[in-house]
Amino acid sequence: MFASDAGSRLRRVVVIVVFASLGALAVVTSASYAWVLAPVAAGSTRDRFERPAAWDFRAFYSAAHFASQGRPAAAYDEARMQAYGRELFGQDTPLIPWPYPPSTVLPLEPLGALGYSHALLLWVGLGLGSLALAIFVATRPRHLLLLGLLSPSVAYAITSGQISVYMAALLLAGLGLLRRAPSWAGALLGLLVLKPQLALLVPVLLFTWRDRRVLAGACASASGLVLSSVLVFGWRPWLAFWSALPHHGADLFAHARPDLWARVPTVYVLLRQLGASASGAWSGHALIALVSLALLWRGLRLPGVDDGRRALLLVSATLLSVPYVWDYDLVILVVPALLIWRDRGSDERPLLAIVLFFLASLGPGLRYLTAFTGLQLGPLAWAALLVWASWPRVWPHGEPSHVSP
Repeated sequence: MFASDAGSRLRRVVVIVVFASLGALAVVTSASYAWVLAPVAAGSTRDRFERPAAWDFRAFYSAAHFASQGRPAAAYDEARMQAYGRELFGQDTPLIPWPYPPSTVLPLEPLGALGYSHALLLWVGLGLGSLALAIFVATRPRHLLLLGLLSPSVAYAITSGQISVYMAALLLAGLGLLRRAPSWAGALLGLLVLKPQLALLVPVLLFTWRDRRVLAGACASASGLVLSSVLVFGWRPWLAFWSALPHHGADLFAHARPDLWARVPTVYVLLRQLGASASGAWSGHALIALVSLALLWRGLRLPGVDDGRRALLLVSATLLSVPYVWDYDLVILVVPALLIWRDRGSDERPLLAIVLFFLASLGPGLRYLTAFTGLQLGPLAWAALLVWASWPRVWPHGEPSHVSP
């Protein structure tokens, strides 16, 4: 008994020390990224190092610019995208193509009426605000608000100018509202089609939840967004999107690109690094995706699945199944971490939440870790998390307050 109490106290001390360390890392990382982007607040389009501020935001802003001028299809013309990028940042600016559908362009259109720096500040502010609101709605404890907002992965995704923080906010709020407001939860989960690859496995969650209100809400928001883009822009941007889609990522997948592969934690990349051909890597990736789908289905159908476990199943299966995932997308790991910490019912759950916060924090340093090891180790971590979450006997037991109906 005394040994058990001592072990329990030791685990609590370890949890406190590790979380304090992660918190310190989060503060330092967030402050560093804020310092890098500080010139934007003064109206500059460049950061402290004279690089284009929030590099990837250039693609979002360019798409918004063309849409605001009544030319949304131009976002899928690489020549026009490159020309506008050079107009903004100079002739040595390389192309960043626009890979998202017109339904993603629609809510971005108002940004095109603003200057680059003002649009970026609004984008960052709305992203952090959306995540803060989602954390408050889904978790409530105030310390989780800081843990979520100060995560290095959040800072990295925000300062990269990416949409991933918005996706994390939608996923967190959607999962947090499944029981309290099913229709709203479904509507939020349906909006994940803004970044389609991260919404790939959401239908599995919707069908296993067995609540028609959630499914109806998701279908309404997703189809409403698509139909609205057709009504506003017409069919031409959609035709341009489908024509350009096969070319997106072609260089990344067809040829060895160690510089880019270091930032892409997918099964395909790992298999290519291990010597597989492109066709062999695609076959292996497809096989792992099918196994991931089966484990996700199995896990979601287990009795008494709480929100944290449900989020971990969905996120880990998505990271294993989708071939086009980047380091800034690891911010979605914050979602199961926050929900598991909220519902912690045993000494093991805080440790699991710590592991997830740590993995989410790898986003900014993933390229360096891959360069050091020579392999993209992310898929091995996602596989371990998925197997753990889908296996009933190894999941930490507790007294979860948010379980399946």
